Amino acid sequence: MKSCLATLAILFSSPFSSAQDSIPVQFHQETDTLVKQRFIDRYENVFMTKVPTRHMFKAAAVGSEVQGAGINLGYEYKLMPAVSVEASVYAQLSRFNSSLANEFIHLDTKRVDIWGSAKLRWYYRMNKRIKKGLNANNFSGGYLALAYEQPLRRDNVFGTKRIGGFSLLYGFQSRFFNHGFIDFALGIY
Repeated sequence: MKSCLATLAILFSSPFSSAQDSIPVQFHQETDTLVKQRFIDRYENVFMTKVPTRHMFKAAAVGSEVQGAGINLGYEYKLMPAVSVEASVYAQLSRFNSSLANEFIHLDTKRVDIWGSAKLRWYYRMNKRIKKGLNANNFSGGYLALAYEQPLRRDNVFGTKRIGGFSLLYGFQSRFFNHGFIDFALGIY
């Protein structure tokens, strides 16, 4: 019994004696060395709304009932955050809205019309969107435009009476990834 009591006394006394710790605890803070990061969501990544752009080269396949089928090459430059100018050349392969592949297969260079055009665009919500931090100074947003187009070389095989002139446009343009763009417009020709 004495050995049992001695064992119990040793067992109960050892936790109290081992809990005596004299090491002090110290706290300190380190300054952050990481650069502040800005995370881009999927919409910004696809449409490049927060990437500033001052100029843009454009190449597009065009098909419409008004302009026919062809290829458009252009250059747009920002004068101010909400105003840009564009100059472009349009090679009209057909006066009809047909497939470009078919037009290239049956290409007759004597029947290709060449048009030159200039546009003055006003991105009417751009300044407000830049102030709110929703947009950078680029070519994304709704716009109103005044355009002028003039035939540089015409083929009169079909005898159309369409000549150059002014037009008013209402549209939306957006960048698409790093090198693309989307442009939808309605106009009065």
